[in-house]
Amino acid sequence: MGLEDIAFAFVDKVDSNRMESILRDLNNKSEDFSRAFNYLIAVCEKLNSTGLQEKYMLIGGYAVLAHLYSARGDKILSRWRGSHDLDLVSRDYSIESVLEGAFEEVEVNTSHFPDKDVAYIKDELELLRELEGNPSKPPFKIDLYVPKSAGDIVLCREEIDEKIWSRSRDIDILGHNIRAMSIIDLIKLKLNVETKTGLPRDRDIADIYNLLGLAEIEKYMVNDIYAELGSKQKLKLAKVISLYNTIGKPNEEVLVRPSQEYMAGYCKLARA
Repeated sequence: MGLEDIAFAFVDKVDSNRMESILRDLNNKSEDFSRAFNYLIAVCEKLNSTGLQEKYMLIGGYAVLAHLYSARGDKILSRWRGSHDLDLVSRDYSIESVLEGAFEEVEVNTSHFPDKDVAYIKDELELLRELEGNPSKPPFKIDLYVPKSAGDIVLCREEIDEKIWSRSRDIDILGHNIRAMSIIDLIKLKLNVETKTGLPRDRDIADIYNLLGLAEIEKYMVNDIYAELGSKQKLKLAKVISLYNTIGKPNEEVLVRPSQEYMAGYCKLARA
């Protein structure tokens, strides 16, 4: 399998041998992950090329991956847990019309969640490969959060206000600019995810550990992050950190582990 079989039309910005090696590693781990990574780059590239670089930001798992990549580079990609879809927040509806003009197949459906639409897209090169005999795949899914009324988007009980937009960060991945939600705001969103246990999902807990590890690398002060959290988020973070301290074996999805000293700082504040 060569690069022409696993990449979309963005490969001209990076050394082809490097790109082929990366995509082959991803493909060996999961074809769905490799495909999603292709779409991550392709979607962000097409949004950037139409002047929307400051009107969208990546959230969810791929935003965490972007920060991990910024800290650890290419080697982190094949070690990450993977995800099969994208989550994007946009300042306005223009993102949907850009997607409709940029991809061969696009279908946008409304959702029962406020401010959320779901887009299903397919790249022209992927369609051509299917015509040449490659197995057909379902359209790729993107969860789009767009303002449907006056005011800011509310996502997981968190208002996506100007402060959050101003903290979003441009991250270079293989020569392509990816705009991602900040580490601190991703932590807050992940803490707002709830299950029947009262804790976030296992993958969100792993993401929180990774984000705390990244926060430590980037010299975020414990007090500054803690001050940003609401009372429920603080309680949940204390429970998540308690789990971290009692896990017998390392979680393979935690790729940037925060130090015990850094975690202890949060525990000290929680007890205060």
